[in-house]
Amino acid sequence: MNKVTVLRGICKWMQNGIKYSLITLGVIFVLMTAYAFVKCYYRYNVIDSQSQYQYVSRDVSFVETEGGCGYIFNESKNKKTVKYVNWIAKPVDGDSLAVFCRDGKKGYFNMFTGEPVIEDQYDKAWIFSEGIAGVVKNGKLQFINHHGRKVMEREFKPSVKSEGYVFHGGYCPMEDQQGEKVGLIDRQGHDVLPYEYQRVRYANNGNYWHVTKGNKVGLLDSALNVVFPCEYRWINVSAKDGVYVTDSTSICRLYDYDCKTILQDVVIAQVEKLLYEAESEDNHLSLVTKQATCFKYCCYSTYPVNFGLMSPSGKILTKPIYTDITAVTKDIYLCQPNGVLLDSEGKKL
Repeated sequence: MNKVTVLRGICKWMQNGIKYSLITLGVIFVLMTAYAFVKCYYRYNVIDSQSQYQYVSRDVSFVETEGGCGYIFNESKNKKTVKYVNWIAKPVDGDSLAVFCRDGKKGYFNMFTGEPVIEDQYDKAWIFSEGIAGVVKNGKLQFINHHGRKVMEREFKPSVKSEGYVFHGGYCPMEDQQGEKVGLIDRQGHDVLPYEYQRVRYANNGNYWHVTKGNKVGLLDSALNVVFPCEYRWINVSAKDGVYVTDSTSICRLYDYDCKTILQDVVIAQVEKLLYEAESEDNHLSLVTKQATCFKYCCYSTYPVNFGLMSPSGKILTKPIYTDITAVTKDIYLCQPNGVLLDSEGKKL
């Protein structure tokens, strides 16, 4: 065998080796692509046809299967981190821990890894807010940190009427021992607002506390100073407009966020035509429906809604103090509940 023959054999072997290597790599690539496709199809079609996915974070989802029992799934690790989960509750202030419920007991898991952080041991649990979460164990309400340790020595009696034990601006609504009146506590568990309200809730669109006494509402600022006393029918802190305030006469005004500057003296929610029946000009034995001169209007408020009388030019003739207004004739109006008759100038007849 001469040198030329040997060199030709080596070259042929190398060519065949490269060829077979490329074929092998191609087969591996096709198999990996097929596997990824099947996994993706199964993940988003077969499973999703039987389950519901709730987004938690980029890598973590809550998968609720048929029967109301699911699991927390880490997509990047392809791992079920918490199994047999009934439901979850995510924080609203960007906290890293979320609530999960398993067999009636509540715990907390990390939203970004899906891993359990505080074991499911509580009868009730609320989302973390400002680094603190309210939990109920053995009938006692306490507040814990991210390590599950109590942050205040004081324990409380949970109320079935509570709307949730969540901190805002350093304060949390809390009921008295009878569970009837509501006040506020601070992060140390001290009472900072007396237990004298039927309801205390945070106004989400501003640093205010909405308080209720009886059927009247008021507003406190972030330092718990009285902005509007509990004398009003309705108060709403808007995200973009200002503060809507409806007084005892059902007149709604729009204030700036300083709660002093009036931006709009009367805020109308709805205007309605007033119709009455009259004899037909063509046939006096039949009745036709006609439109009266004035309109009735109402402002933003709570139920029951009250109405007032408005002129055709939009002038307010009466405050919205009537439960209903109907037209008797073109220029006479019957106002309830006391059966008052008004003319088209809003004057009593």
